[in-house]
Amino acid sequence: MNKGDARVTEVYKCPDGHFYNKNFSVSCPYCDFQLPEIPIPKKEARLLYGWLVCVAAEPDQVMQLKGRDYRIKQEENRIGGNPNECEVVIKGDPHIKPADPHRATITCTTDKNVTQVWLQPVMGFNVFYGHKILTEPVLLDNHRVSETIKIGNGIYIYMPFVGAQAGLKFNWYDEGVTPHG
Repeated sequence: MNKGDARVTEVYKCPDGHFYNKNFSVSCPYCDFQLPEIPIPKKEARLLYGWLVCVAAEPDQVMQLKGRDYRIKQEENRIGGNPNECEVVIKGDPHIKPADPHRATITCTTDKNVTQVWLQPVMGFNVFYGHKILTEPVLLDNHRVSETIKIGNGIYIYMPFVGAQAGLKFNWYDEGVTPHG
């Protein structure tokens, strides 16, 4: 490939559910179907709302988890070990297995310049907020950094980037934001 030669990789899904690269094969190489393919839609970039940061862990997992950060983006962020299901994939925690369903969800929305960040546990998994087990969704908008979130063996804090939390004035939808010059 020469410099400046840009090739677009087009991944397609045949009617039998096989995925293949259209640049290398005009039909599905697995079943040879040449019916109209369904293009896989590209994910739109989601705006950053904050970070989930591991600040502590059980003694035997400290080195694998402590200090890791996970981007929290607009809309739903499922937290767990399954990379096919979760936007936030926690690796190195023996209590969060790749085959398990997600453990919790952080949902971020902005409506009329009001940002809301919700933490919701998944039934059957223990998620702690502060030192209490979480049984229903909790609004993190008035979240203090000192409040911790425990998922698996990791202890996390939510660090906001958008909204009024921690005195932040930034909002992705504020038309008055201009670069400093």
